[in-house]
Amino acid sequence: MSEEQPRVVVYLPDDQGGRRVRIDGEISGMAYAMKDVIEFLRRAGWLDAEKWPPIEWRGGGRGLELALRRGWRLGRLLS
Repeated sequence: MSEEQPRVVVYLPDDQGGRRVRIDGEISGMAYAMKDVIEFLRRAGWLDAEKWPPIEWRGGGRGLELALRRGWRLGRLLS
């Protein structure tokens, strides 16, 4: 039985602090802040943090995702 690949992967930061973000097997871009990750998720059709698919964080970052899922509003972070 094969293990399902994560739908969203945020990679380790590069030497400039950017993290590659992959959604459904394709690189969406470089994220330099959480609002960049949120924007990539929004472009992929996930507007509501409660409905995001699981995100695989390589090298940390999960704490902010959990805070977002607990009630922060996306519009507030993107403005």
